[in-house]
Amino acid sequence: MNIIDSFEIWRDAVAVLIISGIALSFAGVWISLKKTVFLPLVLSSFSSLGVVTAFLFSELTGISSSPYLFSLIFAVVISLYFAHPRLGGTKGQASIYLISSSLIFITGSFIRADLHDVSSILFGNAVLAEPTDVIFAAAGATVLFTIFALFYKKFLFVSFDSESAPAFGINSYTYDALMYGSFAVVISISSRAIGSFPVFGLTILPAFTGLNIGRNMKTVFIISGVTAVVSAVSGYFISFFFELPAGASIVMVAAFFYGISHIRRS
Repeated sequence: MNIIDSFEIWRDAVAVLIISGIALSFAGVWISLKKTVFLPLVLSSFSSLGVVTAFLFSELTGISSSPYLFSLIFAVVISLYFAHPRLGGTKGQASIYLISSSLIFITGSFIRADLHDVSSILFGNAVLAEPTDVIFAAAGATVLFTIFALFYKKFLFVSFDSESAPAFGINSYTYDALMYGSFAVVISISSRAIGSFPVFGLTILPAFTGLNIGRNMKTVFIISGVTAVVSAVSGYFISFFFELPAGASIVMVAAFFYGISHIRRS
């Protein structure tokens, strides 16, 4: 099967990867600036806990519940916790990641639903996607960019000088909560569509590449976005033609670009 004949197979997946790559790399720049690089991994893990909770809730009560909605709620709630300056450090992130990951396995053992259905929602599928995944990815990206368009200057202030923010009448927690909440929306939706591993890679590595090469914030965002899109699309087709894991291929391409940027910076 050639690439043209298989258009219907990869069309939606590539669309999701492009939209998610742009949004995730944008978020990744801010996450890197705030030195919380493991935040995407933790948010993805906690949103996965929401998925298994939704399945367990449905089985125990007989009430149908949306795992996608539970996933989003869990991610947003924990993001508000991490927005607190005294709670969102590396120790807090590591603790929440380990606790949520453990609860996923423990709670999952009580679920009687089809394991394939649970797994597909938990870990996503970077190879195949549905039109609804494209819609959700676009909606998540819209939320992210709308919030940042409205509060860009405030976010910039609290990211670079959070200690001085109160002196200028700026509540750091309020804007950090908005920022982290928007990250949670994009990461939760993307994780359900393409998987937590490529989400982590597309959030952090293109951002590192942009920060290595970019001379100002504008060029950093542009380089990060382009790197994420090229990594996602080329990694996808490399996996398609050579029958390799899609997520790993995407991350390796992103890592290649990061390595080049690191050498150039040196």
